[in-house]
Amino acid sequence: IVSGHLHHYKLIDADGIPDVVTRTNRSHFGGGDHVGYTIVKVLPDSMVFYKREPTPNQPLSWLHLSDQSVDYVPKDIKPFVPDLSVNREYPQVKVIWKKDFPSGISSKAAFEGNKVLFGDRDGVLHCLSLTDGRRIWQFKTGSSIFSTPAISRDKVVFGSSDGYIYCVNLYKGTMVWKCKTNNYVLGSPTIKDDVVYIGASDGKFRCLDLQTGSLIWVYAGLGAWVETTPAVYKGKVYFGCWDNYFYALDQKTGMLVWRWIRSLHESYP
Repeated sequence: IVSGHLHHYKLIDADGIPDVVTRTNRSHFGGGDHVGYTIVKVLPDSMVFYKREPTPNQPLSWLHLSDQSVDYVPKDIKPFVPDLSVNREYPQVKVIWKKDFPSGISSKAAFEGNKVLFGDRDGVLHCLSLTDGRRIWQFKTGSSIFSTPAISRDKVVFGSSDGYIYCVNLYKGTMVWKCKTNNYVLGSPTIKDDVVYIGASDGKFRCLDLQTGSLIWVYAGLGAWVETTPAVYKGKVYFGCWDNYFYALDQKTGMLVWRWIRSLHESYP
């Protein structure tokens, strides 16, 4: 297996299958590392893995696998498997139902009455019965959903990687409105007093009318994307951003009140 996104080069045992982990070459924030990429040279009898940085230096070879390198993972590396022993500690906990979603689920679930709602990587928002897992309705978007839905009375609001913020009817699964952004919407919304607060990946944080989806205000001073869920408290909207700043905006105007960063030497990947 060749995999990535674990933030370092590594050999692992992936549940009994040898795995070469590759990545962009930045090991930590502020460490002077350069963003880079992996080059794999496939030869008749072997594979050579290189890490390449945007510098005058030649690519650095870090792994060479021959056609005989079946067990190339060191024996002292334990299999990369989750520890399920906790299930034996609480035998009273039983599975009531389970459903398979092959594309994967990266959205946290939201609950209302006997309904559970979540999005999947096929871009579908699912509404299931809490009692038996029966599908009540589903709503299809144009790309993966990482955003956790927010529910207010008969409305469900969430973002999609297709660049839209959606509002659908809780009982029918029909679209009420959608708001276009200029990039993925990975952030999750917060609804307070019929107002929606949500960040996107286009450097903007939006405040929308829950009933119509119309824009109330927008803050366009972000340096990266937002994946967090905002908190609204005493007239301010608080959220974190991938530019490493934590923001406080005025709830009514969207103006910046303050922003905080742990260190000016940090940068987002």
